[in-house]
Parts: sequence; structure tokens; C-alpha cells
Amino acid sequence: MEYECGTCNQLYDYCSCNVLKNTPSQQLDICYYCNNPYSYCQCNNDDDLTLEKINSGIEDHKESISNSSFRVTDSSGIMKKRDLLISQIGSNDYGLSKEDATLLLMYFQWSKDSFDLKWWDNQESIRIKSGIAISKQDQLVLKSHNIPDSSKFCLICYSDEDLYALSCKHHFCSYCWTDYLKVKTEDFLVSLSSTCPQKDCPLIVPESLFFKYLKNDPKELANFQKSIFRNFISTNKALKMCTAPTCNYVIECFSLRDLEVKCLCGNTFCFACEKQTHRPITCETLVKWEQKNNSDSDDDLWVKAHCKICPHCKQSIERSSGCNYLLCDKKAGGCGKAFCYVCETDWALHSQDHFNCNKYTPDVKAKEDEASLLKEELKRLKHYFDRFTNYKAAVIMAKKMAPKIEEIQHKYISQNIPYSELKFLNEALDCVINTKNTIKNTYVFGFYLKDCTQTELFEYNQGMLEKNSDNLHKLIDVDIAKILDITGYTEFKKAFEEFKIKAVNLTSASNRFQENLNKYVETDEMQELLDFSGKRRITKLPERDVKKKR
Repeated sequence: MEYECGTCNQLYDYCSCNVLKNTPSQQLDICYYCNNPYSYCQCNNDDDLTLEKINSGIEDHKESISNSSFRVTDSSGIMKKRDLLISQIGSNDYGLSKEDATLLLMYFQWSKDSFDLKWWDNQESIRIKSGIAISKQDQLVLKSHNIPDSSKFCLICYSDEDLYALSCKHHFCSYCWTDYLKVKTEDFLVSLSSTCPQKDCPLIVPESLFFKYLKNDPKELANFQKSIFRNFISTNKALKMCTAPTCNYVIECFSLRDLEVKCLCGNTFCFACEKQTHRPITCETLVKWEQKNNSDSDDDLWVKAHCKICPHCKQSIERSSGCNYLLCDKKAGGCGKAFCYVCETDWALHSQDHFNCNKYTPDVKAKEDEASLLKEELKRLKHYFDRFTNYKAAVIMAKKMAPKIEEIQHKYISQNIPYSELKFLNEALDCVINTKNTIKNTYVFGFYLKDCTQTELFEYNQGMLEKNSDNLHKLIDVDIAKILDITGYTEFKKAFEEFKIKAVNLTSASNRFQENLNKYVETDEMQELLDFSGKRRITKLPERDVKKKR
């Protein structure tokens, strides 16, 4: 059955739609020709479905699409978009066949704008680079191998039956073509760039030949169709597969920047780096943080802060307790010589007092001050890393609450409360997961934030989001169970209404704090305050430590 777009009257014979709000039997999709919604009814069981409801639902969806920076679609919708691009390039305006249009779009990574920009300048060069034509240099190479320009027999098995050749006129029989293309489909990542079977011939085999010679082999044909789909997704910068392992939806993004996208399966990720959503920090900041925690630089920092360097062989030695006598043990890779822990003088030249040393050495004093600063920097790193790890675990724990929320909803339904009145629990849980993920990422931002006037305001907003998120988490995890224990219906209904109001308000407040914090951190002014240089941000010891040393 075909469906018609109400705006441009294009016909469609597939369905990849979303159910409209308030109109359960009304379906909607987006026309790839005019980018407007078209609608059709899939069932006639809704007696309450009215034209006003349908139009209202369509207008709501139009507004959500126009305000969105991305769109979720399935494989059939993606292939329709691919076919549309090919048909636009293969039109009479360009004088190109469908096969040539496909190869040209593959060369330009499915960007029609790039094609339009460069095609008219040097068509012959682009034809050669895209595998449509052969350069004079390649023709000379083929002639040097005594390869004929045209043949009346298969160049592999020398058969003279059922021959076919590309524009290079290198003929091969149907059996050799079939065997050759079957081998190429084994690697679906490169099958679309398969060249002519003749060695050194750069012409690319068009898709039509794969369909022609593999039509009797469903498995190989399926592999090739997978290759077509993967090629279109992987080379098109505006398309990404959903990162969820079992999801087959595709995200089409209209703004190629750091962008948080949400698939219909519920998975949320960053379109730019394809990692778990990391707002409000950028992809660059996340990479810096991961590199820092996966490298050995912090180990070196710890060694400098807690160890002494042997003045003889430069071996690092840590003293956990004991006197000032340090032996650079040969068993541990040292030199076997001893020195003083305090002044680092060779023990043979020392006063031999194991517990007292009043010798002043400027270089050693400078090293001790540096070590004290390094210890403070390590404490600072541990502070942010621990909180990042804690909230990472909190996100995982919150996601595990989904079955519990579902079980509670079933219990409430048994108390004659409709499901529509219980959706706020799902929204509250989503809010807890999202806010805790945001808080986790703000600790990465806080670690790289310079000491400045904005630090206090940032930490205040971060703290307010933490407070609201924790309160909401406690409400749906602990407080909700107490209401279920109420036996009286009147008391239960009153307690439930109070609980719902509190949960809805907390969800709204948490979402508001989260969005405000995201927008605040994502401003150019705040991003310019980040320091990735690796220089120590602590320039002096805390006052209490200075007094202690006195």
C-alpha cells in the first residue's frame, strides 16, 4: 500500500513512523522530498479519533521536528534517502547514469553540496578519481602487461559465452563474474570499492552487477546489501548508527557539532564522539580526562611527591617509617649506598645521627616545598576522581531501578490508579539518571577549571543540582515504599497525591537546574576558563599546613 505526502504528493510504500500524541491510531512520518509530515490511518478502531485531534497531533509533531537538531529513522528510511540522493545526481541536469551517480556520491561521501561545488570545475579528473573512467597513465600500464583493449573471450577462463565488460572492455563470463563478486562480498566494508577483475584496472564495479550475478545466492546478496547500508552510514557525516548493541535505528543530525541525541530505544549518546552523553563538557575535555586517568603521569606525580631520589644512582625510594638512614638496596635495583633522608647527604659524610639532622640544604628545601605542592595536587585530583567515580556508579544503580519502578506501578494499578497517573515515576527516574550523569561530568569540568571568580558560582550551581537529584532519588527509592504499606484507601489516596505532587515538583526543579547548569558551563566564557596545560593549580600551601610547619 502506498501513502501520499499531503504537501508534495510524493508516494511512499513503506512505514517507519512514530505514533502521534493523543491519536493512537494516527501514524506520522517525514517526507524526504519536502521535509514535512505526512499522515495516514492504520486502523479504524478509535471511535474518538477526530479531524481536530489528527491536525492537532500533526502540528505538535511539526513543531517538535522544526525545533530538533536530529531525527531518528530506521534502515528503510535511510535507504529511501540514499535513493533520493542518487536520483537527484542522476537527473538530466547532470547527464549521469544511476551507476555513475552512485560512484560519484560515494567519492564525495554522499555530500551533494560537495559534488555541486567541484563537479563542474574538472569533470574528467573527478570521473577518474571516483572509478568511473581510466586515466591515460593506467591505460599505458595495462598495455605494458599486454592486456587487450577489447576481447571476445573471458580473460580468466577463455570462455566465449555470456560475456560482460565494464567501460574498460575487459570481458569476463558470468561464472567468473559470479565467483569474483562472491569473494568480494565476504568483506562488506570494501565490497563497494571492488575494481574490475583485471589486474591494474581501476574501474569500480557498479552495484547493478552485484545484484545481477548474485541474485540466486540470497546469503551473498544480503551481505552486499549490508555493505551498501554500512557504506552510506559510515561515509555520511550526518548519519550515525545508534550505539546501543541491539538497536538498528539511525540518527540523522542536522548540526555537526557536540550534540546530545536520544534514540527511540531510549539510548542517549554524543553524536560527535559516539560515547555516552557527556554534557556539559566537550568531547575534547572528556578525552583529556580519560587520557589523564589512563596514563602513567599521575604515578610519576605520586613518586615525586612521596619519594626521595638517591643522590648516587637517581633511584626513587619511599620511606614509610623509621630513621633518617636510607639505604639504596641493590636487591631493589639500587646502588647499595646510603644517604640521609633529610639533607640527602652521603651517609659516610654525615653526622651519623639517625634521628636528628639540622643541616640546611637549599636544593633539598626546594624539593620538599615542591613535594608538598604535589601532594596537595594529588589530593585535589583524588577529590574529583572519587566523585566522578561515585556518580558513575550512581548512574548504573539508578538504571537498575527500572524493574522496581515497574513493579510499583503494577501495585498502584491494583489500587485502581490508572497507568496515565503513574507516568511521572518514569519521568522521575529518567531525571535521576540524567542529572547524576550531568553531575558526574561537571566534576571533570571542575578539575580543569582555573581558580577564578566563577569557581564559587559554578560549585553553588553544581551543589544545588546534587541536592535536588539526591532528594528525588530518595523519594522514588525509599519514600514510595512507605505509601504502599498504608492499608486505608482514603489515607492511601491522600498520601499518594502528596507524594506525586512532591515528585513532579522535584523532577521539574531538577530538570531546570540541570539545563541551567548545562547552558552556564557550555558558554564560551566558561570554556575559556579551562586549563589543560597540566601546570599545577596550587601555588601555595594551605594556611593550616604553614602554621603546622612553624
